[in-house]
Amino acid sequence: MQAILSYSLIILSLIGIVYLMNRDRSTRQVIHQLKEIENRLHEQNKRLMMEMVSLKKQVGEMDEKLARVIQQMQSIPVEPTVPPKESIESETSEHLFLNDRYKEIFELKEQGLSTEQIAKQLGRGYGEIAFILELANKKE
Repeated sequence: MQAILSYSLIILSLIGIVYLMNRDRSTRQVIHQLKEIENRLHEQNKRLMMEMVSLKKQVGEMDEKLARVIQQMQSIPVEPTVPPKESIESETSEHLFLNDRYKEIFELKEQGLSTEQIAKQLGRGYGEIAFILELANKKE
């Protein structure tokens, strides 16, 4: 009986040792994997830092170019421009032309007809009449 008990203790001890060895081995594997991950992160960090330095340099160069362009543009003399007399006359004549073309619409509006009534009486769309009246109000 004592032999069986001793034998059982030896087997349990061996199982415990095997367990601890495996656990120790898996711990070493985890540590090794973590070190590999750390090394990869370190390398990626180096690459990103180098890229950042490069980008900062490019931004600095672009800022300098932009400053030169702004300075050049500020040194160009600018003369105020007055629209030619012809364009003013052209706008006035266009306004008169529109008034003549849509005279009937404006007369009906002055008589107090609604946009919908004007559209029905002239056989035109409501949207067209509303648009013409709105443009006329903006021009005035």
